[in-house]
Amino acid sequence: YKLSNDDELDYFFATKDSHIHFIIEEMVPGHVETFDGITDKDKNILIATSHVMLNSIMDNVNEASDTAFYSQPVEGLDLYDIGKKAVEAFDTRSRFFHFEFFRLSKDKEGLGKKGDLVGLEVNMRAPGAYIPDMMNYANEIDVYSIYADMVTKGYSEYDHHRPYHCVYCGRRDL
Repeated sequence: YKLSNDDELDYFFATKDSHIHFIIEEMVPGHVETFDGITDKDKNILIATSHVMLNSIMDNVNEASDTAFYSQPVEGLDLYDIGKKAVEAFDTRSRFFHFEFFRLSKDKEGLGKKGDLVGLEVNMRAPGAYIPDMMNYANEIDVYSIYADMVTKGYSEYDHHRPYHCVYCGRRDL
């Protein structure tokens, strides 16, 4: 559920199923930026990239809306610095990782200022949807070959250069 005002909140509590437990969290104003990649056995990042979500999955589902996201290089961004710290903080050895952050679209008391990053999710897996393909296209690589090299040899000889950007757009068939 997405509750937009006090009346909707009151209605929710008045009509919710008493047998179901709910967790309520405050809406965070902003969009999602991912930090995606692969590490070796020593948590060295073999490849890292990012994807910017232009709308939320919740809105895609609840409003049957279209979706779009695009890849962005992470080198030199605050996202890389924070993502690297997350790689170091969690058990990311020898695996894909997919971290999600909110980029605040306005100041939010207790969270940060407009433009700040706020942690959302930590996943020790390859990113979903078409993101692995987008990583391949934007970087002229095969992420699964990099992963296989890391598993079989302990390293990857991937020549890190990023010649392209990649965009995904999806329309709903209503």
